[in-house]
Amino acid sequence: FRSWDIVRKIFVVPLARRMPPMTLEVAHTAEEIFRRRVAAARSLKPGEKFLAGPRLFERACGLALAGLRHRHPEADEATIRGLLHRQVAALRRLDAGR
Repeated sequence: FRSWDIVRKIFVVPLARRMPPMTLEVAHTAEEIFRRRVAAARSLKPGEKFLAGPRLFERACGLALAGLRHRHPEADEATIRGLLHRQVAALRRLDAGR
């Protein structure tokens, strides 16, 4: 979960500060979804886990790109991708420092 902690600090926490507080029911639902995804991931065979890594990375990049486009509607695609590359580089530096 080390990488998840870093992603949470950079992407999730800033977003959560801008959102209205979650209701208790929504929080429990989100927690249940997370638990089910973890259980599903743990049940994968080693080969499936190996293939899941790049897929998850692509999905995370897609979500990050969508967020960057939303925050910078005036930016062209090259600028958006440059912002993503800087964020990924920052994550790698943080991860390397642990």
